[in-house]
Parts: sequence; structure tokens; C-alpha cells
Amino acid sequence: MQKSHYFTCRDMLKLNSMTGSVLLAGENNLDSRIMRVNTVEVPDIINWVGEREMLITTGYPFKENKEKIAEMIPLFAAKKVVGMAIKPKRFIDEIPESVISVARQYNFIVISLSPDAVFSSIVRESLEQILAKEMVLMTAAHKITENVIGAAAESPEDSRLEKALEVFGSQTGSLSFIISNHDTVIKPPNTAVPAALTEIDPADGTDVTVKDGDSVYCCKVRRLGAVADNTFLVCAVRNSEFSEIALMAIDRVIQVLSLEFNQMKTLKRIQRRYRSRFVAEWISGRFLSEEDICVSAEAYSIKLYPEKSYRAAVISCQNDTKIEFDLLERINSVLSRLHRAYYPAFIDSHAVIVMESEFEEPAADLAELLGKLNMMFYSDSFRLCISERMTVSAMPKAYDQAHKICTICEKCGLDKHLITCRDLGVYEILALLPEDKAIDEFVNRFISPLAEYDKAHGSDFLGTLRCYYDAGSNIKAVADRLFTHYNTVCYRLDRIRSILGLDIDDVETRFQIQTALILYKINGQKEDNE
Repeated sequence: MQKSHYFTCRDMLKLNSMTGSVLLAGENNLDSRIMRVNTVEVPDIINWVGEREMLITTGYPFKENKEKIAEMIPLFAAKKVVGMAIKPKRFIDEIPESVISVARQYNFIVISLSPDAVFSSIVRESLEQILAKEMVLMTAAHKITENVIGAAAESPEDSRLEKALEVFGSQTGSLSFIISNHDTVIKPPNTAVPAALTEIDPADGTDVTVKDGDSVYCCKVRRLGAVADNTFLVCAVRNSEFSEIALMAIDRVIQVLSLEFNQMKTLKRIQRRYRSRFVAEWISGRFLSEEDICVSAEAYSIKLYPEKSYRAAVISCQNDTKIEFDLLERINSVLSRLHRAYYPAFIDSHAVIVMESEFEEPAADLAELLGKLNMMFYSDSFRLCISERMTVSAMPKAYDQAHKICTICEKCGLDKHLITCRDLGVYEILALLPEDKAIDEFVNRFISPLAEYDKAHGSDFLGTLRCYYDAGSNIKAVADRLFTHYNTVCYRLDRIRSILGLDIDDVETRFQIQTALILYKINGQKEDNE
């Protein structure tokens, strides 16, 4: 049996002041830790005891009814009192058999003290050993903490936390790692963490047992940093229990790891901001050559490859959520969990991501990112407007393309989540048309009569016409979409034909009206009824 570093019941029985004492019950609990020795001689004794205490008494509170001791034992056990040492002959002639029977049932230690036992000597000797053993533990735990601090101090800034975890784990015989935001794992280098351990829910408590195949892990979970960080230190031992030194060291080293975690978090936040600034300058065309771009990227720990293709993606939200710079920090946390290299930036009030693109079809690259964004913000409204694949030096053009797609989507109400130029269809061509008086006249010829009528009469004939075309000229579908009666839709369509003086179902006329509606949106004009 491994020798305990704590003062135990077994140790107490070996004290000189305990000579002649007899253990009556609790044989299986002799290695229980004793933190205090308490002498209590009051009737309401249960109100004066605490966890990990050994009680010493003459039995005075029970002199009128010694059987009451048996009634008290379940209460003592519930308060995690270790045991009771009773000195008989003065107030109690002997310890009743009923007391011993109940004590054995609860594995509660009962000791019959020698008639010559001196309480003050028992308390003094016990406290001396308690303090001596605590000092040994504290010294060992302090040494581990010092080694962790030293290892962290001697490591590069970007790996200090990982090194601290490695040293702490090796000296406590545990697998120690950090879980942040439920799915980001910070672990020692070259260390595999079983998946079952990364799924620990800290809400389950500070002591968790995890089964993984034939292995059983005893885990200690401690909060690391502020509550908002949602970050926890997990220490696990396999098919074993924590040593007493390890338990004390965990509570000491948590402060060191919290400081390192906060420093790492601050350092990464600063690095991300500088990287974001570089990416913004890159896609804004502020570098003269591809070589300048690649050299500058290395200064921010970004490795770019002239032979590879890249895309720019502008992030927008279809429910009009404004993309602020602080939101980019949260997006960064999503990107850090993905396996591909993403380089985010904030430019012209837009969140932009540049990424390597291996596939012709962008969905293969970005579907996971989109899913993570929607999951993080409990939304289904994020949209990625994605450029074609381009070279490192062509990224300003890629950003312009992605930004134009975003603008067209916002103006025209396109509701796809992943969208490229190819997905725009005719919208892409019409968006390229320069401003021209002839275009305005073309649009006004079909739009103005309905827009002016709607303004004067509070109607929505323009919206009805758009819905009619979007529904493939299916009047029933239009009625369903507009939540109105079939006959009402028929009436509106007849009025539209009358106002325009056109057959809106004629193929050529239909094409012209739909083109005018698209141009009306692209040019940013607002209908009076919106």
C-alpha cells in the first residue's frame, strides 16, 4: 500500500498519547485523512463538528443515554466526520455494542481510549504530525509549480502554455490539457488526447469519471480564467487515482496556467489584428509586386504560395445584422477550429476572408465555415459572396469581385448562402452596365407608371408584378405568397396591364419588364412601398 502523505487514522493510533487505545470499528477506513482533532463535550455536538475531523470525548453528552451515540453516527457520517475516540469509565462505563454495530455499518471509526489518555497530548501530537505532513505536501506541490513556471519562462511565447501543460502532466503523472469553448483543445506537444475526454461537460462537476474502451479516466476539472472564457483545465489519470501531491499541485498551478492562458489570448488577439491589417492592405492593392506580398506575409506568420489559387469571400448577413470589427474576433475563433488556412480582415465595413482554394467548386472549401458561423450565432442568415480562384497578386481583383457580388445580392434580395459570379446569372451582366440615360429611360418606361400609381393609391402593384414573374405566372402561387385571394391577384394583374398598356404575358414584353425590374434593383432605387 502506498504511504499516505496525509495524517490518517492509522497514524493517529500510533501516537504515544494513544497507547492502550483500541479500535472498535472502521477498520476499512484507517487511511482516511484527518485534518483536525476536535474535543467536544456539549449536548448539541452535531453543530460543532466539521468535515475530516476526529472527535475526542469523555461521553459526557451521552451520560444519561449512551445508546444515543448510535443515533448520532449517521449524522456524523453525513457531515464526513472521520470518527470518534471515546474515553470510557468516567461518564460511560463501556461503549455499547449497538454503537459498534452502527459504526461498522457506516464504516465509521470508533476508538476506545485508554483510561490514562490525556486529551491535550492527543491534540498536540496530532496537530504536530498534521502540520509536518502538510508541509511536506506543500513543499512538493510548490516545487512542481516552480518547475511549471520555469518551463514556461524558458519557452517561446507562442508555446509557453503547451510546455507548461507538458511539464505539469509529467510531474503529476497525469494527462493535462485545456478545453476552450467546448471544442478547442490546447495540449502538450506530441500528445494524443482521447476524444472521450474532450467531450467532458464541465457542468457535470469538478470530479468526473470517463470510460474509454477498457480504460477508466479519473478527471479533475478546474475553471481557467474568467467565466466568459468558458475555458477549463482537465487533468486525467488512467486506471488510477490522483496522488495527494498532484491534487494539491492542481490547485496551485491553476493560477499559473490562468496567467499563461490570458497572456496567450492577449498575444493572439494582437497577432490577429496585425494579420487582419496586412490582409486588408493586400486585397486593397497596396503592394507593388507578388514578391512584396509574400515577404510581408511571412512577417505575420502567413505562408503564401505564388503557384496556388486563392479566393476572397465577403461575409454578410441576410437579416441585416451589421458586421462590426468585434464580430470579426468571434469569426476568428470559428476559423481557428477549422483545418484550412483562412486569413480574415475587416475592410470598408465588411468582414472578408482570403483562403487557399484547392477545388473548382467553392462549396467544398466554404460549406464547413458557413455551417460553423451559423451555429455560433444561432442563425441561418449568413451569406458568403465568393470570388473566382485567382493568384496571390490578383487578390485585389478577387476582393472587388466578391464585394460586387455582395452588393448585388443585397440590392436584389438573392437568398443563397454560398454565391459566386456564376450563380448571379443575368444579374452579373446587368450589373456591369455603366450608368447611362438610355438605361434610366428603359427602366422608367416599365417601372415608373406602376411606382407612381402605388405611391398615389397606397397599393403594391409593382411587388405583385415581381411576385407574378418569380412564381412563373402561377396566379395561385402568387396568392399563396402574398396571403391574398386568387380573385384579388387577378384584379391586380388586370389593373397592371391597364396601367402599363402592355400584355405582360407576351414573351418579349415579359423579358423587357423582368430586365427592367432587375436593373431597378441593381441601381439601388427604392420603391415607395418598401
